[in-house]
Amino acid sequence: MRFPRLALLFVLVATVVLAANASHQLLSNISLTPAYSQALHSEAAKGGCADIPISFTFLATTVAPAAISNDISGTPYQGLGNTVIHICSGTNDATMVLAHSSRSVSIQFPEPIPGSIIVAGPPSFAGGPAFQSQPFFNVRNVLNSGKITATSPATDFYTRMVVNYLDAPDGHSYGLRYHPDDSACPLGILPCAPDLDAPTIADMNQPVETSWLLVHFMPAPNPSQPWSPSNAAKWLVDGEQLDTASGLYQRGTLHIKTKSGGDGAHQGQYAMPFQILITALGPI
Repeated sequence: MRFPRLALLFVLVATVVLAANASHQLLSNISLTPAYSQALHSEAAKGGCADIPISFTFLATTVAPAAISNDISGTPYQGLGNTVIHICSGTNDATMVLAHSSRSVSIQFPEPIPGSIIVAGPPSFAGGPAFQSQPFFNVRNVLNSGKITATSPATDFYTRMVVNYLDAPDGHSYGLRYHPDDSACPLGILPCAPDLDAPTIADMNQPVETSWLLVHFMPAPNPSQPWSPSNAAKWLVDGEQLDTASGLYQRGTLHIKTKSGGDGAHQGQYAMPFQILITALGPI
């Protein structure tokens, strides 16, 4: 049986169209993944959450020599790993990771507070000269569970801080905690911000409760105006609180890290005062 010329032409055209459509679909599928991924990322950026970028600056102390200082005096730490206030996770912690950066801090441990060596230690660097390290800083809940906003007035409250993965001259890594128990909040003075991701280390407040940090929140000078470097919210984290048990300032507890990065033996408690200025690099 022979097809009329018109029918044959129709079959040829249809075949070509189907082939072209198949080729087009194949090419579309090849390029679909990155295009779709970009679209998803774009939508996530539009409707997603963004943490608040910040800077840290360690300032001179006023009543006792600073135990933690800037590597470059007066130069803020910014644009480093994880240097943000974590609003997306809900902890409101202000963190800074120095590892793998060009920045460090100067740290000097005094001799341990008398009576605080209850398990092990002190490490060899206690009572020695200052050394450079690149630890992880975590100032807890600087938004006080949402009580601090862009329209808040100047406000004071207490919080806590953890300094982790502190590499020391003896070749070991340590964790330094200023993390008193909730029950130790100074009643009737100022509110104590809850730690929404609290560590569970049984002896981090032994033999004596560690020191609170007094936070002075300073709102942007013109909160109704857009953020700018001169119109930024700030937190002065005052780590010079008197430890009445010793008469020293800012008691912290030191633990050595295990090889797996966990917390090992208690290494004593130390008077480690400091001052940190945290500056918002965007709206809060």
